Amino acid sequence: MTHLAWNAESGELRFRTESLEGTLRADGTRHAVTQLIHRPTGVRVDRDMLLAIYRLLSRSAWMGEARVMSHTVRPTEDGIELAWMPRLAHQVLLSARFAIHEPDYIDCTIGVVGHAYYPDYEVFVSNYFARSFRSGGYVGPARGEEMKASIQVQPQGSPIFREMYITFPRDEQSAHLITDGRWQRGRHFTRFLPARYYGLPLGFYSQTEGPLDVLLMGLPCDTFAVSMAYATDDPSDNVGQHNSFYLSLFGKDLHPGERWQTTVRLVVGAFSRDPRQHSAQYEKFLADHDAQSGSLEIEDLSVVQGT
Repeated sequence: MTHLAWNAESGELRFRTESLEGTLRADGTRHAVTQLIHRPTGVRVDRDMLLAIYRLLSRSAWMGEARVMSHTVRPTEDGIELAWMPRLAHQVLLSARFAIHEPDYIDCTIGVVGHAYYPDYEVFVSNYFARSFRSGGYVGPARGEEMKASIQVQPQGSPIFREMYITFPRDEQSAHLITDGRWQRGRHFTRFLPARYYGLPLGFYSQTEGPLDVLLMGLPCDTFAVSMAYATDDPSDNVGQHNSFYLSLFGKDLHPGERWQTTVRLVVGAFSRDPRQHSAQYEKFLADHDAQSGSLEIEDLSVVQGT
């Protein structure tokens, strides 16, 4: 049975399931899943921050970082719900509802309501893993390869793309969004390398010595790219030592009065990098969730105009 303990003073939700134990931090400025432990093995899988809403982006535009922006917090039956009010730099009502599920997974349902027009609008979700884990993902077949649904890869460092994050876009249009200039604005000038199209909008970090995998996945209609740091032993390579994983969500034009909602999932288990087990977890996720999009009228924009 899931145990939840909310501490309003510290802004922390302690949780425990059959397989997971950790903290959901939401103190009004910072938020993330942290100190996440796989109880059967006692292994901590994170490096301080999982399922954190990071950058808010649109075409050639950087609109702030939700993980350092003021938000409201509301405890729920199975987790917490966060909301970021529209402001001049980001005229969007943003929400994130975290739900803890037995025995081994966490869902984060992200919603946006547009109060202004943003072309190619993106919500970028960040995750950082313990040093004892290594990144991986799934790509579609290249020309000449056997036509499998998806192929597992674990990127290694190379001088050709040193200090560039590896990105698996959904399609060619998605690849263009990664390089439209949005990542050369705001804090931390960053470059991404669009590589092969993803086979599944699913990535993972696996133990280098052990069976434990952490899976992160999104819905294909709402996830336009899966990005990660490559692995390297070079201690001077900042990206190669970063152990990070990202999901790029939406990537389409957001208009005033338009509302979108999608869900991403984190699963921890002794899957031993087995593609069949990863695929089974992804199929369960698809069966549980469906993207909800549509529009609604916003009659009062004073909350935007007054910020």
